[in-house]
Amino acid sequence: MSKTRTATVLVSSATNRHSRFIDGGLAGVGMATVITSPPLNQADQCLAIALLSFTIAVPLLAASLFVASREEIESYSVYTALMDYIQLAGWISAYVGIVALFFRLSPGLGLLFLLTSVIAAVGVFRVVTRLDDANGIVARTNDSDR
Repeated sequence: MSKTRTATVLVSSATNRHSRFIDGGLAGVGMATVITSPPLNQADQCLAIALLSFTIAVPLLAASLFVASREEIESYSVYTALMDYIQLAGWISAYVGIVALFFRLSPGLGLLFLLTSVIAAVGVFRVVTRLDDANGIVARTNDSDR
């Protein structure tokens, strides 16, 4: 019998809007790429990687977008690690697709994009971590399943 942990927390409108903005934007980039691309059998290797990545990313991001919208309507969230994994997998898949598109334009541009996005991600991670520490954010879990 598996034990699941959930937490019910208040969801700020700003946090939910931010999440929906990211998910919707990445899904939009993916759909625009898929719609404007030639058939997969006519695509070069970089475009094929981008198309496959966006094919994975769009449904995952759409699910995350749906859940975030529903949580905002209900004014609370039921935290599940599964939704975090779904959203993270969607973000990573979309990122792989975007990197592949830059590599398709030029290997130099692809490398430059990859390098600068890693630097940016490290900076964002450090800032978010410090903000969370400063605000004392701690996940409250419901241990009734124990």
